[in-house]
Amino acid sequence: MNIKGALIVASNELVDIPSRHLEARILLCYALKQPVEYIILNHDAKLSAAEKEIYFSLVARRKKLEPLAYITGSKEFYGRSFYVNKKVLIPRNDTEVLIELVIDQYQQMDNTNIKVLDLGTGSGIIALTLALEINQAKITAIDNSASALFVAKCNAQTYSLLDRVEIIQSNWYESLDNERFDFIVSNPPYIDVLEQPFMAKETIIYEPRNALYSRNNGLADYELIIKGAKQHLTDNGLLFLEIGFTQAKLVAELLSIYGFQVLLTKQDLQGHERAICAKIH
Repeated sequence: MNIKGALIVASNELVDIPSRHLEARILLCYALKQPVEYIILNHDAKLSAAEKEIYFSLVARRKKLEPLAYITGSKEFYGRSFYVNKKVLIPRNDTEVLIELVIDQYQQMDNTNIKVLDLGTGSGIIALTLALEINQAKITAIDNSASALFVAKCNAQTYSLLDRVEIIQSNWYESLDNERFDFIVSNPPYIDVLEQPFMAKETIIYEPRNALYSRNNGLADYELIIKGAKQHLTDNGLLFLEIGFTQAKLVAELLSIYGFQVLLTKQDLQGHERAICAKIH
């Protein structure tokens, strides 16, 4: 079987995947360890028996709705590739809105040397992207999952950031004592389990539940983060949260209850409010 034939068979196998032709090609690039240009220019090249076996085993996994990012072990975020596995949430484009909001506020500061706390770091994409975009930032990244922190450390090592990003296992603020930060940033679990009927099947089946769902209509972890933020923010510190597309008003109410004032929100490309910035009132 040649490359062209393999792509046709794979695309037919992935008939229930909306972007099946693209994903068939991505999986073949991954199986052959070749760039897409090789696939395009070598349609008549024969696959060895071993290459064919590897490729169609990957296709079989995708056919069962295993996310492409878990199969290939990588996902692009903010223009960079990050390692992911089934122990961490797959990075979403929506989180780039949070990154942009943080950078926007940083650029308005007089003091360029800042300390940043990333709560629930998962794969580390927020902490590491901010470290790469803000050279003067010293960042602490926290997660309560040792498996997630392994992924974050792998990514930090890839981008040579272990000297500026401290990675700590902790349940939210528990291991921080009285340390204070200029920015606290978080993309916490915020999905209500009752929203499952509206979610993608592959997310429900494969992504870690503890990174997706939160009690109290999706607000429980927001409340824990907001409640503890005061004792860990500097006097002019800012709190940044990614929010579900229907949660802006509810999170703003929580912030107000605990003495915070919403400064601004930022919308995603669909016009939904996806990130919120607040300061102590």
